[in-house]
Amino acid sequence: MQVLAFGGIIYLILFFNRSVFVAIGKPFWRFHLELLNACFNIIACMVAVRYGILAVAFAYVISDFLVIPASLWTLNKLIGISWQAYLRQLISPVICTAIMTILIGLTKYCLGTILEPQITLVICIFSGVVFYIICLQILAPLLFHDLCYFVFGLFKCLK
Repeated sequence: MQVLAFGGIIYLILFFNRSVFVAIGKPFWRFHLELLNACFNIIACMVAVRYGILAVAFAYVISDFLVIPASLWTLNKLIGISWQAYLRQLISPVICTAIMTILIGLTKYCLGTILEPQITLVICIFSGVVFYIICLQILAPLLFHDLCYFVFGLFKCLK
């Protein structure tokens, strides 16, 4: 499962890209990328299956990684964003995620032997959210502002 968690990161990146294709009226490009991704996944898993379930998980994640350059190239062709500019926007969230992960690990390490697992889990979840928000506010204040604007806008829509 830990190997497949990295696939979730890739899924989020590719999902955003695919949403852009639909938003600009090019769903056929999305279809082609998903077909390419499916072909890579099937071939990689067929090759890896003889080595066990862990190898299949690695093959699946690696095959997803192989589609990212094609997706970025397609985005560049359609909306003119360079891969450098695209990846630059991911730096702050990745750093914040790494810091949050380390701090959650430290929190779990410090509280894991003292408290019940359920209470430790709740504290780790809450502290993770707080750590991420503080880190995002420090490292990417504009992104933090946009996030606050979005969240408060959602609350206004729900009233």
